[in-house]
Amino acid sequence: MEKGIKSLLSSLRSVRDEMKKLTLDDEFDITLNNFIEPKIPTQPLPPTPGVDPTMIQPAVQQASLTQTGLTPSEQALLSPEEQAIRLRQRGMA
Repeated sequence: MEKGIKSLLSSLRSVRDEMKKLTLDDEFDITLNNFIEPKIPTQPLPPTPGVDPTMIQPAVQQASLTQTGLTPSEQALLSPEEQAIRLRQRGMA
């Protein structure tokens, strides 16, 4: 096991052991800082790369649209009402 996990498990066992000694009418006087070791310094994360706008823009389906403004799949699978909705979404109706 890693050192950090071992340390955490050890701390949790210590807290558990102290809590076992308490009764329900005792005062809860356990301070968790007494069981926690100082944090191990870590290296900062590398910088986040910039966002490529071409990756977040929706793909244009104009090339696959037929003369009706719908794709062949949309013509085959959508009801006339759904086709009208799709055309309105594209600003073609």
